[in-house]
Amino acid sequence: MDGEQLETDPLTAPLGGRNEDEDIPVEGTDKEGDNDCGPAFFEEEEECAQLLARVHEAWRNESKLEAPPHADEGGKTWNKTLPTAAEDPQGVAVALERFERIISVYQESPHLLHSYLEELLGPLMVLLQDLLTGAATIWRAEQRTEVCTGPQAVGGEVVSHGLGRNYDEYDADAPKSFIHHVCRAIYVVVKTAGEKCCTSYFSNDVRLYEDVFYALRWWQESGEAQREWEVRYCLLLWLSNLVLVPFSLTIIDSSTSGSGSLSDTVLQTAVAFLRDTSKCREGAALLVARLLTRPDSEDHRVYFFAYAQKVVADPASTNLLVHGVLLALAKTMKLGQRGELAPHAPQLIPSVTAVFSRSGSDTLLCKAAVKVVQRLALSLLRSRSAPWKYYRHVASLYQNLSGSDGHEATGGNKNDEVNNNNMIHSNEEEGGEGCEEDDYLPEDCGLEEAIGLLLDAVGHKDTVVRWSAAKGIARVCGRLPRAMAGDVVDALLDVFSNENSDSGWHGGLLALAELCRRSLLPVQRLAMVVQFATRGLAFDLSKGTYSVGSHVRDAACYVCWSIARAYNAVDIEEHVHKLSTCLVVTSLFDREVHVRRAAAAAFQESVGRLGNFPDGIRLVTTMDFFSLASLQNAYLHVAPIVAENASYRGRMLEELVAVKLLHWDRRVRCFASQALGQIGVLESRTTLDEVTLQLLGRVTNDTVAIRHGAILGIAELVNHLDVHSWSKELICQIAGIIPRLDAARLFRSRGGEYVRQACCHLLAAASRRHMPLPETVEVQKMGGMVGRANTLAKMQEFFEDTWKQILEWLQFDAVNAYEEFAAAYYTVFANPFHHQVLHKMLSGCEEGRNPMERRGNILATGALPWSVISKHSNQPKGDDDGVDESEKAYFMMILKTAMGATKLEKCKEMQDAESRRNAVRSLRTTLTRIPEGTPQMTVGLYESVVQHIVATLDDYAADRRGDVGSFVRQEAIGSLPAVVEYGLKVKCCSSALVVRVIQALLKQAMEKLDRLRGRAVEALQQIVFLPGALPSEGGNNTGLTHMDKQGTFISEEANSAMRNSEMILAEEGENLLNDTSVLAKVVTMDPAADKCSPQNVFTAVGRPLLLTRLFASCVVEGLVVSAGSLSVHIMQPAVDALLHAFRASTEESVYLSWVLITVAAKHAHNERVVVPLCVTVSRLINACVFDEDRHIDVVEILRSELKFFATNIHALLPLIGVLGDLCRSPVTAARHAAWGLSLVMLASRYPKVRARMGTDMYTSLLVLSAADTTLNLDRAIQQLTATPWDGNDATKVRSARDELYGALGIEKPSKDAATGDAVEHEKKKTARMVASSYLHLVHEAGY
Repeated sequence: MDGEQLETDPLTAPLGGRNEDEDIPVEGTDKEGDNDCGPAFFEEEEECAQLLARVHEAWRNESKLEAPPHADEGGKTWNKTLPTAAEDPQGVAVALERFERIISVYQESPHLLHSYLEELLGPLMVLLQDLLTGAATIWRAEQRTEVCTGPQAVGGEVVSHGLGRNYDEYDADAPKSFIHHVCRAIYVVVKTAGEKCCTSYFSNDVRLYEDVFYALRWWQESGEAQREWEVRYCLLLWLSNLVLVPFSLTIIDSSTSGSGSLSDTVLQTAVAFLRDTSKCREGAALLVARLLTRPDSEDHRVYFFAYAQKVVADPASTNLLVHGVLLALAKTMKLGQRGELAPHAPQLIPSVTAVFSRSGSDTLLCKAAVKVVQRLALSLLRSRSAPWKYYRHVASLYQNLSGSDGHEATGGNKNDEVNNNNMIHSNEEEGGEGCEEDDYLPEDCGLEEAIGLLLDAVGHKDTVVRWSAAKGIARVCGRLPRAMAGDVVDALLDVFSNENSDSGWHGGLLALAELCRRSLLPVQRLAMVVQFATRGLAFDLSKGTYSVGSHVRDAACYVCWSIARAYNAVDIEEHVHKLSTCLVVTSLFDREVHVRRAAAAAFQESVGRLGNFPDGIRLVTTMDFFSLASLQNAYLHVAPIVAENASYRGRMLEELVAVKLLHWDRRVRCFASQALGQIGVLESRTTLDEVTLQLLGRVTNDTVAIRHGAILGIAELVNHLDVHSWSKELICQIAGIIPRLDAARLFRSRGGEYVRQACCHLLAAASRRHMPLPETVEVQKMGGMVGRANTLAKMQEFFEDTWKQILEWLQFDAVNAYEEFAAAYYTVFANPFHHQVLHKMLSGCEEGRNPMERRGNILATGALPWSVISKHSNQPKGDDDGVDESEKAYFMMILKTAMGATKLEKCKEMQDAESRRNAVRSLRTTLTRIPEGTPQMTVGLYESVVQHIVATLDDYAADRRGDVGSFVRQEAIGSLPAVVEYGLKVKCCSSALVVRVIQALLKQAMEKLDRLRGRAVEALQQIVFLPGALPSEGGNNTGLTHMDKQGTFISEEANSAMRNSEMILAEEGENLLNDTSVLAKVVTMDPAADKCSPQNVFTAVGRPLLLTRLFASCVVEGLVVSAGSLSVHIMQPAVDALLHAFRASTEESVYLSWVLITVAAKHAHNERVVVPLCVTVSRLINACVFDEDRHIDVVEILRSELKFFATNIHALLPLIGVLGDLCRSPVTAARHAAWGLSLVMLASRYPKVRARMGTDMYTSLLVLSAADTTLNLDRAIQQLTATPWDGNDATKVRSARDELYGALGIEKPSKDAATGDAVEHEKKKTARMVASSYLHLVHEAGY
């Protein structure tokens, strides 16, 4: 949509809101919301007063420190800069910057500041007056400047113009002077509240007139103060206030030069500022206007109007100068007297019209030209109210109460028209013919040319120009005779002749609204105005994939608002139905929120002032500002309530069917179809007889939006209307929609995916209502022949084709619709149809299939109902010899296929995370459909399914998109609560299995991804509070059977994990009951707490569970990944949780250190875990909480991992960081082992690794030598310091490394092969050194 907005007017001022998001979201969603409410009052009044007091205090302190400036110093004190906000956090710069930010908040509601302007501007003006240098000082500075030579500034400092110039002029953060800071604060207040309101609070002391002017001259000429335009702007505004003195300016002119009076110099200076590029141009225009409108400024007016005529008429004049002159003319014509200014209008109108013609692309110039022309035209007309204007009846409480009975009271409106006609007639008689004679103008006055420019500007491309022209036309028509005004209105109506011009319609409607608001349109033209207003309410000009017209519809709402304010109820009685229905439709169904609110405001105004809108009071309370903020709420909640009134229902249905279902925005079409379903129930017969037939005729339209909206509309009607009300003919036509679209190949054309989605909604709606589909449908064959095909087979074919599409959201919509379709129409197994369907779907799940086909088929197998999957396969017996008959059931085949699909594909090119994710979903849906008591539903089968789902939580596959394994993990997390609940229901889920599931979820809750963390916490909450889920006192907590004799699904790793869980539950049952109670307590988080926040979860859940034996291992496994993360908001809470647990007690420290070693053994050579784990261990070692007895194990871990990651520099750097920490270990064996491994890394192929290792080893040895003076490490420290380890000479580096062996007392490894005795001796030594350590742990764990 175009971004054009109306200027603030009585209609849109309280209803303005930013444009809604143009992005098209997923169908059925709505991103709109209530606009943020602005401030209701000046909340920071006290803070602003304190800030200004701080600034005053700073000025007083500054004044005390420095002596008063000597006259000979000129303007040097003005140039003294203050510290910036960064240099002085408590200084003036910080205080006034905070002041500016506070005031800027109120730019959209400046009226809140009007009563506080004196408090805001008073202190600032006092400061400005104190900072202002006197006129005598300026004179002396100017005299000294005249005798100076060279490029010297007025202030006495040289201004550089060449290389090395001071670029602080362009730096907004450069140091500023005190007066610059003060004037910036004044400018912010003026910008927010408006110069008209603010200048009245400037000092009007006449004695400051010369001081302000000569200060302005100094800032104008100073080369070093060019960037201080705020100072010049404030001085211009101040001077414009001082020239308003009610006596001659010559009285206060103390200049002795004979070049002219001070007022002449002021005018010349102000005119010079009219070409300025900054805001000073506007301040100068105000100064010129106030100076020219003084009674004694006739000579100035003659001079300036001649100058303005010259500038405007000269095509060579710059745009900035022309704009400044036009601004000055506009302000002058606004402030001046008509008799004084009218003589200059005829000469200026042609020149200004020429400017508008040649500068059509310059918005500022065109807007200024329109303002000037309309005010010049007004100066040519007598200031009066048109005697022929319409007069609205003003209700009188006295007259209403004076009626003797109800008949007299209600008869008041009957006389409104008579009273109005009498008023008009009397006004015309009072004016008589003399009024027309007074309005006689010579032909060459330029009035017609001015009106012609205004009519041209109504269709200008810029909104601000159109708005100004609309107001100008209304103002001029208010002073014209009736006939001339009628001609202007007739010319205005010509802009509506171009249906494709949004700018013309917008400007024309604005002009009509202004004419109506001023009661300048007679009742006879009201029908025409209502016609254009209602057409404007529906204006929507499509341009490709978007449309324009929201500004036109907003202007049409303004017209309706103006009609309600200007006319009596009896005069618009015949237009009430048209106006009310159109406003209701726009309020409910327009795409833009500001248009909906504007229409609701116009409706409210009409109800309040006219009182003849049907059901007006109830609708006003229903269609309020906030209820219409959301498009979804307006369509689906407010519209059905309004439709209860029959007066609006028909128009609403017509709008939905004829317009909104054809809208270019897919979101609007979606909401329109849903609203049609809700409202169509109230008019079921009309809907069935007319609307449905109309929509059926559109389903094969060439335009995507039309057929998409038609299918959605039919789907919602099917979903809401009674199924018995549909005739067989209509049902046959609905069932034939998909074959017709397929025959026309409209599914494969542009936008076919949206048509497919709509058809899925249609089939889902028919399934929910159990619509009786015909046995066969017509199918168009090759050559134009028509045949018959089985309806269910055609629908099955459509679904199979749809869930193979590349768009994921379309696959999900198709499978969701298929689930409802199959549940409704596949209630009886049809042989051979369903056998063919199932075999085709199962074969499509094979690994070698196309990824899109495989994804869809895996997902669809989980949507089949129990009536289908409970049957057995019809494959010949020879094909499945040795297979148990019970496993030939289709649901067993689906489960086996889905369990195989959850595993990572062997072929790397065929790896597809989405297929594995869909397999997890299919496992959940198929398992939970199996009824209790099914023979095949054994404990072994259930445990196998659960273990496969739990195994997917270790899917960390990645591709160019990143961690695509998170798709699978997220689906598994969401599936586990339903699977566990089903297992408890069928009594196949043991406590040990639940504990295993909880451990896997806790690991995910402690990892890095926020969205998975939140889902995992929610899943934990659901599982923990399931009855009988956790081990309980007196319950059977260990009776877990791993494997049914008939099953072969559980892997050895899963069996090992299950055995460990059983052993723990059996051996430490009492302690583990305490652990589960701790778990139940910690997962009961505050509902308002953010479950995705690492700070909340790691603190509330992680810390307590680290102190348990049952859950510590899984929590540590997740936390080490987060603690080694690069994101501080994840890393810091994880490290804090680990440190808290390690510091709880020595026993906990020892146990958790062992847990870290087991995690390293479990994930050996896994960079995703090993690297962050080493970073975490480094932090724990530096915090002195890691068990020292495990240092040797860490060295062995590093020895293995450094060898594995020898060519991966990204992994080597974190690993050698831990190695450097171990070089100062208090355990001698670990320290020597770390030294030996460090010396190996000092000869790495990567210079960066060598340099890092050398630095870390030097630091460790330095700390170690300081702690233990008995160690002689000086030689090694000196060698580490003297050697450039990142040098390119490998021989020199290795030689320096070899010298460290002797310095550290370590035996250098020999290159010769060791003898058998030496090898045996080394094995025994290693075995003794690492007994019960990492190597032993790895061996025992089976890795």
